[in-house]
Amino acid sequence: MYEYIIQNYLNLPEEILSPFIILDNGKEGYYERGDTHRYNRRRITKELYPVFTTEHKPLIRFLLEQEIEGCALYEYGTDLMRALSYLLLTMADIEDSLLFYRTKFETHFDARCAMDIEPIFGEDKDKTKAYFLGKNQDIVDIIEHYEQFPYISKADYIKRIQDHQMMKRWLYNED
Repeated sequence: MYEYIIQNYLNLPEEILSPFIILDNGKEGYYERGDTHRYNRRRITKELYPVFTTEHKPLIRFLLEQEIEGCALYEYGTDLMRALSYLLLTMADIEDSLLFYRTKFETHFDARCAMDIEPIFGEDKDKTKAYFLGKNQDIVDIIEHYEQFPYISKADYIKRIQDHQMMKRWLYNED
């Protein structure tokens, strides 16, 4: 099923994607409540990772949006969100900085600590600020705040993730 979705995402009816959309499991306890479909997002990401291309960008965005919502609702660990962010970052457009912003600042406290700032900066932090000026002042303000601290370029950030094999940790650590 996952391989079919990966290969045909753009041509599929929306209902095929329902196994990846947030679905509350209906439980009430703090450690019991959760998203029934999170496992499906992890599985498809594991299959997507070795073969992903720019053609998969809409699917990666969709999965990341669902994971952001799930992390905000259920305070999950950030590994899957980090993995999806990395996949998107390798081919990101300037407007994707908004999704990266949401992973860090619109989910939960642990994500705010764990998610890195470099994806929000994008390819060029000054161009990113100019793009969001008048559209989303929060992103501009965050970049202006964090640019005063040490950070690395997008290319160096991607290389660091690859060199340290972080995708293996993020995808195979069951958080």
